[in-house]
Formats: sequence, C-alpha cells, structure tokens
Amino acid sequence: MFLISYLNGADAVQCRYTVNNPQASLRTRLMHVAFLAFNVLRPRGRERWGLSVGISGNGFGLSREVLQSVPYCARSVVEDLEYHLALVRAGMRVRFVDATTVRADMPTGGTGTGSQRARWEGGRFRMMREQIPPLTQAVFRGRLRLLEPLLELLLLPLGWHVLLLLITLLIPFALTQGYALFGFSVVVLHVLAALWVGGGTIKDLAALASAPFYILWKLTQLPRLLKTAHKDATWIRTKR
Repeated sequence: MFLISYLNGADAVQCRYTVNNPQASLRTRLMHVAFLAFNVLRPRGRERWGLSVGISGNGFGLSREVLQSVPYCARSVVEDLEYHLALVRAGMRVRFVDATTVRADMPTGGTGTGSQRARWEGGRFRMMREQIPPLTQAVFRGRLRLLEPLLELLLLPLGWHVLLLLITLLIPFALTQGYALFGFSVVVLHVLAALWVGGGTIKDLAALASAPFYILWKLTQLPRLLKTAHKDATWIRTKR
C-alpha cells in the first residue's frame, strides 16, 4: 500500500496507528479509544477533504524528494507534529493509507503513562505557542490551505476539552450551559464515530465510564505537562 501511494505521487504517507495492548489496563483501553479518534477518524476525514492528514510518529513514510526539500530537522519533544507543520508550510501533503495499520504497546503503569502524556501534551502546548502566530499571519496573507492545520493546532487534547466543558456547564448562565451541552454532544458523536470507523468494541465503550477519573488524574499531571512545554524540554523514553 505504501508503494502504491508513492506511485500515485504522494509526498508522504501515514497509515493507521493504534494501540497494541488495549486489554492491559483501563488506561490503555482509553488510549485505544483516543487513538481511534486521533489516528483513524480524523485522518480519514482530512483525506476525504483533500487535506494533509498529519504524522502520528509511527507508521509514516517520506519520499527521498521530500526529505531533500524539507530535511527532518525537528528538535522538539513532538517532532512528528513539528515536522508535519513544516511539510504543510512547504506546500506538501501527507496522504492516509487506511488499509494499513501499525500498533504499539502503551505503558500500563502510572509513571510511564505520565511521562508519555506530559511529552505529548506539553510538547503540543509548545507548538501552539510557537506555531500559531506564524500560521495565523500566513493565513491572513492568503495561504488558505494553512487554515486547517492552524485550526487543528488550536484544538486541545480531548480530555482537556471535556474538563473545560464541565467547568462551563457549572456556570449559572443559560447561554454558556447550552454551549457546554452542545459541546458534549459533539464530543460524544466524535467518540462514537471513532469507535464505528475504527472497529471499536463494547469493551471500548464500557471503558469510557472511567473517563472522569482519567481526567482527574490528568489534572495531577499539569505541573509536569507545563514543564515539558518549555523549549529546552528533553525527550524521555517512555517505560513500557
């Protein structure tokens, strides 16, 4: 499938990237659901709209011409996101290879999970701080194809969106409460659609009942996350 995509003229390709051990714990089960949303549902939508689908860290391929034109010089702890932004700013597009899947074991313990989430989410906050201003300027200068990467970068991790919606729901004002309920409905539809297109099971659906506790745990990781968002943060290998 990778070869076919290259023969069709793709600059780069990204296949499905999912969790190999969802049965190991509730955390890995929730991560499996999140990966179905982030690494399957969203790339499928972007591919259908003719957009660059992104790079997920595992399961991507680059042509020699792309590497010569845009060298892989990303240095942040989320080098895949950083490099993808460099590709789209260079006018290139990553295609989605939906029929091919790579799977990776996720950490089951709190220490490994904490370091991994801090690296992913803290690094994303750093990219938001560094990349949103130049992307916004480029869009206003007429490079409208950069609008979707900009909007995607503005999205917080799903758990933080849910937390903010919960806080908004507690505000005693009908308009904001209505907005929060609408936001929750969008999140629910998003997760259900991810389970549908990604081949989720009833076990994945049942694991969502533990999502509130997972969000509370993420709150305890906030100091670590903010530390990882610094420019001088170092990449730490996750214990698996």
